Amino acid sequence: MFNLNFTICLCEKQLWLQNRNLQLKMAATRLGKEASDLYAVKKQPVILSRGDLTAKATVQRVVVYNNDRCLCRVEK
Repeated sequence: MFNLNFTICLCEKQLWLQNRNLQLKMAATRLGKEASDLYAVKKQPVILSRGDLTAKATVQRVVVYNNDRCLCRVEK
C-alpha cells in the first residue's frame, strides 16, 4: 500500500510540474506575440514585462525571458 501511495504522490507532483511549465510557456508565447504585434505597429524595438517575463521584439527576432533564462526565441 505504501508503494502505491508513493507512486501516486510522484505522479501528482510530476503532473503539477508539467502543468506549471506549460502555463509558463503559454504566458511566454502570449507575451512574445503581444511584443511582436506592438513592434509591427510602432516599427521600433519593443520591451514588454509581465511579472518575471520579459519580451524583446526587434526587426530580426522576438525573445522571451523568465528572469535571465530564455524561454523562447523566434528569428526571421
